[in-house]
Amino acid sequence: MPISRDESIAGLRLLVCMAKADGVLHDKERAILEATFEDLELPEGIDLQWVLDEPIALATVLGQITTDEAKDASYAAVYALACTDGDCSAEERELLERILKGEEESIDWLESQLHVVEDIGRERYLAEQLG
Repeated sequence: MPISRDESIAGLRLLVCMAKADGVLHDKERAILEATFEDLELPEGIDLQWVLDEPIALATVLGQITTDEAKDASYAAVYALACTDGDCSAEERELLERILKGEEESIDWLESQLHVVEDIGRERYLAEQLG
């Protein structure tokens, strides 16, 4: 399944978070971001500088990347960008850990819900969720 436009934009925002994590936008990082932005059809008025200037809430951006394909592509790109200048700074490592932690929390929540379904049954679970 192809990655949606909204997930692609969220992935770009995640890349920008990583590029700005250590407070320095390195030339290699900027070049990668520029090339990435060229590959997408973005809404009118959205360009690299606009995204660089906007405040980005990491939790919100991570919540907008929902499909496995988009997560895999986004996380791989973020990791690659963190290492592109030859040094993964402490701030970049911290951001990678926050991304991983957010993913683990989602997995933990899903696993807990599966256990609830096993305990009370699918019909009762759905009734409680919709209820």
